[in-house]
This record gives sequence, structure tokens and C-alpha cells, in this order.
Amino acid sequence: MLFNCNKANRKGVELTMNVIVMAAIALLVLLILAFFLMRGFGGFNKGTDCVAQGGICHAVSSTPSPANACPDTHPITSGYTCGASQKCCVKLPGAS
Repeated sequence: MLFNCNKANRKGVELTMNVIVMAAIALLVLLILAFFLMRGFGGFNKGTDCVAQGGICHAVSSTPSPANACPDTHPITSGYTCGASQKCCVKLPGAS
């Protein structure tokens, strides 16, 4: 009879440990999710405005020419919003 009581107590401890481990994993997942959501919301405030995204608006003419190319400081054409007859040029990722 004493053996059965010890076995029952162990099952209770195992159940408690499982609950603690599952709760810790769930908390970790929620923290990671919250981190990415909060980090992502900062980008939504900026919208698609070129200057707000760190780019510059570069004037372009209707005829193709080398002058239509983005300047060396911001060499990549992006899809962010600029005015009419302009394109958005951004820096290389990681460039200062």
C-alpha cells in the first residue's frame, strides 16, 4: 500500500513539472511574438514615404539618360512613394 502512495505522488510531481515546462515554453513564445510585433509596428508608422524610410527622391526625365540613375550615396531604386517624375533611391543595406 505504501508503494502505491509514492507512485501516486510521483505522478503528481510529473504533472506539475509538465505544466511548468509548458507554461515556460508558452511564455517564451509569447515574448518572442511580442518582440517582433512591437518592432514591426515602428515601420507601419512610416508608411511608404521615401524620405521617412531613409531614401531620397530623385528627379527623372521622361527620356532615358544617365542622369536618371540614382546617386552614388543612395544607389538602389525602391518602390517607396515620391512625387510626380521622381523615384525613390535608398542606401545599400548596412551602409552608413
